[in-house]
Amino acid sequence: MAKILLGEPSLPLASLVALSRPGSRIALVPAARRRVLQSRAVVDRAVAKGATMYGINTGFGKLAGLRIADDQLAQLQRNLLLSHATGVGEPLAQAPSRLAFALRIHNLALGFSGVRIELLEQAMALFNADLTPVIPSQGSVGASGDLAPLSHMALPLIGFAYGVRRIPLSMVGLLQYIAPTLQLMIGVLVLGEPFDHARATGFACIWAGLAVYALDGIVRSRRVVRVAEPADCTAG
Repeated sequence: MAKILLGEPSLPLASLVALSRPGSRIALVPAARRRVLQSRAVVDRAVAKGATMYGINTGFGKLAGLRIADDQLAQLQRNLLLSHATGVGEPLAQAPSRLAFALRIHNLALGFSGVRIELLEQAMALFNADLTPVIPSQGSVGASGDLAPLSHMALPLIGFAYGVRRIPLSMVGLLQYIAPTLQLMIGVLVLGEPFDHARATGFACIWAGLAVYALDGIVRSRRVVRVAEPADCTAG
C-alpha cells in the first residue's frame, strides 16, 4: 500500500477517509522534514540566548509570567499533558481517533510548532503500527482546540495511557487497568523507548486548535453519505 504523504498545506478528502482506516500508512514529504528542523532550530537558538517564550520556558495562563528553570523544561511539557488528560466517558471509535492522530502529525509537520523531528518520527511509528491512542469522548473545554482529547492522544508517546491495535472497544475497560504498563511495553517494543518531551513538544501537541470531537461527526457524516448514495439510486 502506498503511503499517504503528510506535511503539505492541504489533504484531499480521499486521503482523510483513508487515514481513518486501519492499515493506512503515512510518511512526511521531504519539504516537511526541512521545515520542522528549521523551526526547531529557531526554538533552540532562542532558548540558548535566554529568551522568554510562552509555553516553552514559562507557565501557562495566569502563570505566564513565571519563568521555568532550564532543568525543569522537559518536566513542564510532561506535566502539561498529564494535567490536561482528564477526559471521561466511552472512548471515541477507532476511525476518528486514528484520523485525529494523523491530522495532528500533519499539523506539526507543517513546521510552525518548533517540535523535534523525533516526535513526528515516533508518532508516525505508532500510527504505522496500527496503534491508535484511546481518546475519551467527553472532556473538551472548547478553547484553543480540544485540549483534553489532544492530551490523551499524546500520552502514549511518553509511556502513559494505552494504544489500540485492532482491539474491539469492548476490551477497553480491561485495558484501563493495565494501561500504563501495557503502553510502556508497546512504546519500548515499537519505538525503542517512550519519547522524552523536551522544550515545546507537549505544548505543541495540544495547541493550535484541532477539533477532535468534530472529526467524529465528520467521519460519521461520511459514512451517512456513502449509505445514502446507493439508497438514492435505488429510490430513483
